[in-house]
Amino acid sequence: MDNTFIRGSISGIITASLIQPLDVIKTTILTVNHNFSIPQSRTFIKQQYGLQGYWRGLRPACYKAFIGSGITFYYLEVFKSLISPSNTGFISNSIIAMISRGLTIITLSPLSIIKVRMEAPQGIGYKSVSDGIVRIYTEEGIKGYYRGLTSCLLRDLPFAGLAYGFYELFSGFFSSLSGIEKPTLVHRAIAGATAGFSATLLTQPFDIIKTRQQFSHMANHSDYKYKSIFDAFVKIYQNEGFAGYTIGLKIRIIERSSAYTIVWVIYEKLKIVGMKKD
Repeated sequence: MDNTFIRGSISGIITASLIQPLDVIKTTILTVNHNFSIPQSRTFIKQQYGLQGYWRGLRPACYKAFIGSGITFYYLEVFKSLISPSNTGFISNSIIAMISRGLTIITLSPLSIIKVRMEAPQGIGYKSVSDGIVRIYTEEGIKGYYRGLTSCLLRDLPFAGLAYGFYELFSGFFSSLSGIEKPTLVHRAIAGATAGFSATLLTQPFDIIKTRQQFSHMANHSDYKYKSIFDAFVKIYQNEGFAGYTIGLKIRIIERSSAYTIVWVIYEKLKIVGMKKD
């Protein structure tokens, strides 16, 4: 793989490190107490584990981000190179983003599950990523590595497609408003935040289901054990009403919008630096 993988990996690991506290807060709300506000969740984490609690699960998050972002950006650039500029648009950008993200999700599903379980304050947790890999296989078998995979794909593929489609669309839109042919890093940053916000709103319910399914083996909460995606939608409505589909929405918007902005600004900056060196 060329420098695209390295640029993507660096962007991903920096973003994961900065965003991890928001991810821990979100996981706490989704798995501990959905009535928690963001300040309440933050206080709960600090009381349980101290300041270091905000970085629970950081190691698997960084592993996942380093490998996942590298793969995603690499395939994204590869697929983009196969499409002529005249055929590039929202739909084509969305499709190549979904394919790139899908390959990444399937590859990194085990790390995603370990990350969620190490983040959750009430979870048994794992001593390390390798400990998690061994224990999941011992206690749950191969299928344990892919808990919540369907809901993860249903959430992340539309998110990846919509977010990247919006990102390129908004980048062009904001640069044209400024009368500039190519988007600047400022335009990219605004486009990333706007794209992350838009895609998050449209994929929210699947994030709740995915997180709970990945954590269900370690949870005592029977309401979080779903037989299927349809069963999850029904149970959430029965137990929590329509409001159940919006649990953690505020923190997810903050997290996703911030992450999408940071990862793309860093990637674009590294890309510019690389082009200057060449």
